[in-house]
Amino acid sequence: MKNNQIPAVFLGLFLLITAANAWVIFSYNSSYRELKRLQGGVEAVSVVQALYNESVEYGKTHPDMARLLQPAAPANVPRATTATKPQPK
Repeated sequence: MKNNQIPAVFLGLFLLITAANAWVIFSYNSSYRELKRLQGGVEAVSVVQALYNESVEYGKTHPDMARLLQPAAPANVPRATTATKPQPK
């Protein structure tokens, strides 16, 4: 009986492709889980940012609220300044 190497090569390729496919599936699932975990944090940040923005709008008409919001202002947002009334002449 002859020793045929073609089926052995195909079996080796099949096992190699199967192992690579399993690694891709595992990597995809890990990335998908991390994406879902991070999206929850982004949603929470957007809710807090929306609340802060509404408070800033309210603070424009109520100076006491503007003073309370100044310590909580993010670094990239300019600090609110309280308007001073001009002195009557």
